[in-house]
Amino acid sequence: MPKQKWWILRSRSQIFLLFLISFIAGTFLGSFWFGRETFLAVGLILGIITLIVSWPNKEARIFILAFLFFLWGWQNISRALSKIPQEISNESFSEEVLVVGEPEKKDDYQKVIVKSQSLGKILFYAEAFSEVHYGDKLQLEGQLEFPENRDKTFDYQKYLAKDKIYYIAKKTNWKKVGEEGNVILQNIFKFKNKIEQIIDRQIIFPESELLSGLLLGKSGSFPEKLKEDFSRTGLTHIVAVSGYNITIIANYLMLLGILLGLWRKQAFYLAVLGIIFFIILIGFPASAVRAGVMGSLVLWAMKNGRLGNSQNALLLAAALMLFKNPMLLRFDVGFQLSFLATLGIVYLYPIFQNYFIQKEKNLGFLGETIFLTLSAQIFVLPIIVYNFGSLSIISLLANLLILPIVPLAMLLGFLLIVFSWMPILSQVLAWLAFLPLVYETKIASLLADIPWASVKVSFPVWGVAVWYVVLSWFIIKKN
Repeated sequence: MPKQKWWILRSRSQIFLLFLISFIAGTFLGSFWFGRETFLAVGLILGIITLIVSWPNKEARIFILAFLFFLWGWQNISRALSKIPQEISNESFSEEVLVVGEPEKKDDYQKVIVKSQSLGKILFYAEAFSEVHYGDKLQLEGQLEFPENRDKTFDYQKYLAKDKIYYIAKKTNWKKVGEEGNVILQNIFKFKNKIEQIIDRQIIFPESELLSGLLLGKSGSFPEKLKEDFSRTGLTHIVAVSGYNITIIANYLMLLGILLGLWRKQAFYLAVLGIIFFIILIGFPASAVRAGVMGSLVLWAMKNGRLGNSQNALLLAAALMLFKNPMLLRFDVGFQLSFLATLGIVYLYPIFQNYFIQKEKNLGFLGETIFLTLSAQIFVLPIIVYNFGSLSIISLLANLLILPIVPLAMLLGFLLIVFSWMPILSQVLAWLAFLPLVYETKIASLLADIPWASVKVSFPVWGVAVWYVVLSWFIIKKN
C-alpha cells in the first residue's frame, strides 16, 4: 500500500486546524507588515479566482481556503492598526469623562482610564490616595499626548492601542461631578475593595499584598524588593492572571473536590465554578476572561482524558479572541504567555505523562504539579527572556518549593475573608494564613539572593523562532 503523502489532510479536524493556524499566522505576519492593501487585494482576487477554477480538486480547494483565512487574519490586524491616530487635532483637553475601569494603584500614583465622547479612551495619572473609582463621572482638563515609546523592544503606544487607548492626558486637573456606569460592576469593585481592606487589617505588609495578589490578581502595590525577588525566581506568574495560573489553581480545586468525596466529573464542575467566581471577584478584566477560557479548556481536556487532542479547541478560542482584538498577538505579552503556557500543558504535559508519571506512580499529585509547571515554563521561556532580558536559573526549584503552598494560602485567605466578622476566629485564621504567605516571601527572598539566581540574557527574534521550531519538531517526533 503506497504511503500517504504528508500534505493530504485525513479528517475534518485536521482541516479545521489548518484554517485556524492560517488565520493566526496571517494575524502574526500582518502585525509586522501591516498596511499592504494592494498585496491583500491582489491576493484576495487571485485566491477567489483560483478557488473557483480548482473547486473540483479537494486538496487544492482546502489549501486555497487556508490561504484566504491567512489573508483574513492579515487584513483584520491591518484594519485595527490603521485606526491608531497619527496626529492630535487639539492638545488642550477639557471634557466630562467617565471612569471605565477600576483604577490601577501603584506606590505613589493611580493609573485611571476614562472615556470621552469625542476621543474615546484616555489614560491619566491621579494621586495615590485620590478617591476615584469605576463609574465616576469626572470633569477632566489637561494636555493630550501620544504614548511615548521609551524602549526599542517595547511598543508602549500599540500596547495601549490594543485596548483602544490612544491618548495620555498630562498636567491634569479633575473633579468628580457624578456617577454613572454598570451597577453590577460598581458593586463588584466595591466588594473587591472591602476584601482588600479586610486583608490589610488582618495581615501585615508585604504579606497582605501577596494575599491580595493571589486572591484578586493585584500586584501594583508590591514593594520593589518583593517584585525583584519574584522576578529573579520566576514566580511573578503566581499573582498574574494567566491560563497556566488558573489551570494550576483549578487543578488543586479538583483535588479538593475528590478529597471531599466528589466524582472526577463533579470535581471538574467545582473547579470551573471556582474559575468563574475568581473572574467575577476581580471584576471581569479581559486578561482574566481570556485566561479563564484557556484554563477551562485544559481542565475539560484533562477531565475527558483528551489533553493531547484539545489543540483545536484552544486554537479556536485564540482565533476568536484575535478576531475580536487582533493586536493581542504581538502587543500583549500577557496574552502570549497565557496562550503559550496553555499550549505547553496541552502538548508537552502528555509527553511527560507518558514517559515519567505513568512509569513512576509514586510521583502522584506532586509529580503532576512538577510536570505541569515544567511544560508551561518550557513554552514561555523564550518570550520571557526576549521581553524582559533575564533568565531565571532557579525558576523551576522556586516553583516546586512555592506552588504547592499557594492553594493553602489562598484557601486560608478565603476563609479569613468569609469569617472576618468573627473576631477570635478571624485572628486565628489570619495567623494561619500568614504562615504560608511568609514562607513564600522568605523562600523567594532567599533564592533571589543567590548570585546566579537570574542572569541577563539578550535573546534575538531569530532565537525565539529557532526555539519554537525545535520544540515543534520534538513534539511532532514524540507524537
